[in-house]
Amino acid sequence: MLNKLKDDILRLLKEDEEFRYAVIGLLGLQRLEEAIARLIDAQANMEARLKNVEEAVAKLSEDILSKLVDNVTRLADNVIKLADRVAMLVDTISSMESRLAKVEEAVVRLADIQARQEERLAKVEDRLSKVEDRLSKVEEAWIRSEERLAKVEERLTRVEERLEEHDRKFNAILERLDKHTSILEEHTKRLEEHDKKFNAILEELSIHRVKLEEHDKKFNAILAELSDLKSKHDKRLSNIEAYMERTSLTLEEEAREVIAYRLREKGIAITNISSLMLKGIEIDIYATDTNICLIGEAKTRVGVNVVEKVDKDIEKLCRKYPNYLKDKVIKVIYGMQVLPDAVDEARKRGIWLVTANKEVTELNIR
Repeated sequence: MLNKLKDDILRLLKEDEEFRYAVIGLLGLQRLEEAIARLIDAQANMEARLKNVEEAVAKLSEDILSKLVDNVTRLADNVIKLADRVAMLVDTISSMESRLAKVEEAVVRLADIQARQEERLAKVEDRLSKVEDRLSKVEEAWIRSEERLAKVEERLTRVEERLEEHDRKFNAILERLDKHTSILEEHTKRLEEHDKKFNAILEELSIHRVKLEEHDKKFNAILAELSDLKSKHDKRLSNIEAYMERTSLTLEEEAREVIAYRLREKGIAITNISSLMLKGIEIDIYATDTNICLIGEAKTRVGVNVVEKVDKDIEKLCRKYPNYLKDKVIKVIYGMQVLPDAVDEARKRGIWLVTANKEVTELNIR
């Protein structure tokens, strides 16, 4: 039976042209179904890749995610539209299958409807070509999406690397913060210890303040006593100054008499010895002869400082008032008490050092 059916089909394919076209259309429908099956698989793969894209997009920042979601949403809308069109195509194919079933049941009517079938098959082929074109465009768009996704993945990689770098820096900051926290805790403990010591010092200061107030009272009493003593001292000082003035006058008179006597012993007759008062200069002992000038001072106590001062005053007189000088000069100091170091200094400077009892240094006339 099966063999007879095959033989009949082969005979019809050879002899019946309308039947041959119907079989060819049926085979074309099978290719269309295979293409639709591939399209469904491609759609499944696209949905799986879209799912991966959505997972990757979830890791992006909010700004990048919002842009990518818009792109993916538009892509999903296009896929949905494509699915709708594929569904329409499947419905159309289902309708075609039902019609082809009717063709199989009524092969005798193939001659009448062959032209219409060929026309419809042509339309199907046209629509299939359009679908293939659109599938090519979808594939191109998918390739572009993959390229964009690759760029997004690269940016994600860079963002992750930057995040890792920030994590390392943040961990370093945390370590430094821990160190500073420990240092702060140590300083806080030390400050607490200092507070305790400071409070103890304040207590001691309070005690010292009380003592200082007592000392202030005693000091005020001492100041009152000192004020009383000062008034008494001022009186005594006034008396001493009056005595010094009297003594000074007496010392200068004594110096003039002794110096005149010593000079007469040496054959130098200078009797008009007096003091000399000029602007900026005060000389206790001053006298002149025809070619000799006597210049000096009378002091109660003669030390090195006195010798140096007398010599400078004499030099100052020679410099500012040379008309008060003569060809020869005698430098002299009369003292009641002469210190040993003053003797050497007087010899060095050529000063005649005289007391009431003796000549301490030799007379030097220059």
